[in-house]
Amino acid sequence: PKQSRQVPISFYVPEKIAPGGYYAAIVFTAKYFEVDQKYIEEGMFVDLSHQVGVLVFLNSPEGSIEKAKIIEFKTDRDYYAAPFNVNFITRIENLGDVHIKPIGSIKIEDFRGREVAVLPFNKDGLNILPESIRRFEETWQGSLGFGRYKASLVFNFGTPIDQGGMGMQMVSTETYFWIIPWNIVMIFGLIVLFVLIIVILKQYKKLKNLKIKK
Repeated sequence: PKQSRQVPISFYVPEKIAPGGYYAAIVFTAKYFEVDQKYIEEGMFVDLSHQVGVLVFLNSPEGSIEKAKIIEFKTDRDYYAAPFNVNFITRIENLGDVHIKPIGSIKIEDFRGREVAVLPFNKDGLNILPESIRRFEETWQGSLGFGRYKASLVFNFGTPIDQGGMGMQMVSTETYFWIIPWNIVMIFGLIVLFVLIIVILKQYKKLKNLKIKK
């Protein structure tokens, strides 16, 4: 109980193997204790089966195809108030025949072009299987912000050429969103309205005084 143990497992790859990705599942099942037959006959025994599995990803990179494209990169909303939680949603399609692991970052710039944040993309190192699409989500949190923002996604994937792959590849895209702190905007609007009313009243008073003089 509460211990761990390493179990070595070897895979022997044939000399002639087609390029592409290969996948296996290693499943462990607990060996249960023996139960007296009388307990089973009397219905006093419940048998539960537990299994633990782990996936194994293997590549035969030489001659394989490594290709991916961004299907979608957007925020869950177009406008945010402050404080804000901007959720970036990314969907990437694997067009090759081996699994890929996109690793990169999301750079966020304000309307002046200043970098305000950099988020790691796929920090957990999730894989995308061949001929499949995977969804990723990243979140940017903050308390202050105003205006239009640009988010740029850049990630790399692939196997180096010296390891038999097509080399590291880079994919990028961008999206835009707004942060509008409505409480500040409302306060600013009330101030502008108050100043405008004062100006109108002063102009009205001047016009009235001119009429009286005439």
